[in-house]
Amino acid sequence: MIELPADRHLELLFGDVTDPDEADAAKLSHIEQAFAFVDGLPQDAHVLIHCLRGIGRSDGADARRPRPLYGT
Repeated sequence: MIELPADRHLELLFGDVTDPDEADAAKLSHIEQAFAFVDGLPQDAHVLIHCLRGIGRSDGADARRPRPLYGT
């Protein structure tokens, strides 16, 4: 594993389930932690978001980051 400073690494573990009553469902606190982490990054930070199954909600966290517009 890559060694990263604690302020540049966030690990959230929850299941890829749609029923909020499932024991391993994402909780509001997971979402708040993800948003707080992303909001605290420098604008030019590189971000790696990893989902074990590859079909999860990774895009939701990444969408929070503003992007420059390219092209015409």
